[in-house]
Amino acid sequence: MAFDERTEELAVKAAQGDQAALNELLGKIQPDVLRHTSRFLPCRQDAEEA
Repeated sequence: MAFDERTEELAVKAAQGDQAALNELLGKIQPDVLRHTSRFLPCRQDAEEA
């Protein structure tokens, strides 16, 4: 998972309570997170929930 300046900026804003930044950040990292959780959880639905 590669983090760039935009990801860092979004993380800081999200930590400060910016809901739009949080939503954008989650959308940006979701594919990587799903890929990682799928390695540990055999059911895709469980991986998506995690």
